[in-house]
Formats: sequence, C-alpha cells, structure tokens
Amino acid sequence: SSPSRELDYRLAALTRFAREAPVDCLILGNSLVAFGLDPQALAEGYGGPGGGRPRCFNAALGGLAASDAAALAPVLVADHQPRLLIYGMT
Repeated sequence: SSPSRELDYRLAALTRFAREAPVDCLILGNSLVAFGLDPQALAEGYGGPGGGRPRCFNAALGGLAASDAAALAPVLVADHQPRLLIYGMT
C-alpha cells in the first residue's frame, strides 16, 4: 500500500493486466496523459496492419511530476519488463 490511493488502484490494475499476457509498453505521465492517451489506439497505430500489436497499459497518475515518474519508472520496468516506456508531458 502506498500513500496514494490512485497509485494503489493503478498498480492493481496493471497487475491484473499483466496476468493475461506480458506488458509490451507502459505509459507514464500526469492526469492529462491518463485521460488523453488511449493505450489501445496507441497499440493499433504502433503495430500496424498485419503486425502484432503491443499490449500497452496507461499507468499515468493525476499530479505525477517528472521527478516522481523518474522514481516510479525503474520499479515498473523491473517488475514488468516492457519493450517500450512512454512518458507523456503536457
């Protein structure tokens, strides 16, 4: 459990998502990234026709500062080993 309920919720959702299949890409950023970047649309555009689509998860959090993302990213990468980490800024 962390001091942030939103972080706890996102981490639990990521764990459920990762149980189905490996996570290919993770998205980090603030609330505008959380609500403005659709991981399925990104996967469709990135995979292209005929190619395998990556499984993307949007782990962006409201109020996430760049320094907080820099601390969180290595933990998420170590746990899920995505091929791609996207940091969105607004």
